[in-house]
Amino acid sequence: METDPAVAQKKRCPERLEAARHDLTCCQIAAREGKIGLFYLEESGFANIPNVQRSWSPKGQPHEAEAGVTRRRANVIGALEYATGELWYEVRDKAIRRENVVDFIDRIAQRAEAGALTLVVLDNASMHHDIDPEKLEDWLVNHRLVLMHLPPYSP
Repeated sequence: METDPAVAQKKRCPERLEAARHDLTCCQIAAREGKIGLFYLEESGFANIPNVQRSWSPKGQPHEAEAGVTRRRANVIGALEYATGELWYEVRDKAIRRENVVDFIDRIAQRAEAGALTLVVLDNASMHHDIDPEKLEDWLVNHRLVLMHLPPYSP
């Protein structure tokens, strides 16, 4: 039975994980020596009320939930500058979308250390892909910034 190449790309591959681990180790050394800028970018969301997928109530009694609590949510996009430990972040009250990721990476690209190569490490969230090729070229040519996507299902 043949495996669909698109599905195979999304599965964990030990060889790709090991190659990425090796590449990142080399980049971390270069970043500590001041040869490159290395950023790890991620986003997350926080809510004051958890999303309840399942619940429990005694037999014969309906489930009750407090309706008076106002749901609040904060979404954060951040990047850790590996060599300095500096945390760059932005808090938003709305969902983080591709355009927010692009704007955030633009901030990293504009940082003072022009001239040195900057590597931004990303996971495989859909918002990290399909970035306008002209934007990618601008980052590379004008800011020496490149993106590195981790292999699927990286630990």
